[in-house]
Amino acid sequence: MTADPPKPKPFNFAIPFIVVSGLLGIGGFLLLRGTARSGVIERRGYSAKNLKEMGDLIKSAGYPDDPNALLADRPGLAINPSWPEQVGYVYISKVKATDAADTMVLFENVPPEKRKIGRQVLLQSGNVELIPEDAFQTRLKELEARWSTEHRPWQLVPVGKDRTEDGLSSM
Repeated sequence: MTADPPKPKPFNFAIPFIVVSGLLGIGGFLLLRGTARSGVIERRGYSAKNLKEMGDLIKSAGYPDDPNALLADRPGLAINPSWPEQVGYVYISKVKATDAADTMVLFENVPPEKRKIGRQVLLQSGNVELIPEDAFQTRLKELEARWSTEHRPWQLVPVGKDRTEDGLSSM
């Protein structure tokens, strides 16, 4: 009796299939992540441009108590591209031309669930800064304290298409 030669094992496609599927999945994830990130950067750029243009209008009008009338002929300017369904920006009334350069004038109205990414804020100097939420709240309280010692009554004025309280995210 002669021994049969060993039969070659059939090629197992499972392992290469799993490896290729994993690599394609990782590649797809990285591609989508990059696309989403570039979209966020683009929207932030538009928002910063809107803040600067609104700031120029407000400054040229002498810092009115409510800037919405200035934006009547340019309604798209007050829409935040990241959250177009709600009030786009918030104006801090009673700013004066003589205030410090780091005084906040306008800021993004950010939904509560998105505040971890920070807010873009237009300063009196004309610069737009991205400020983390905790630092923003601290600066807003400091501004309130400073202006209350000066007996300067100020308020947060919604700027945008929907000026009701429903469209304004609580600060």
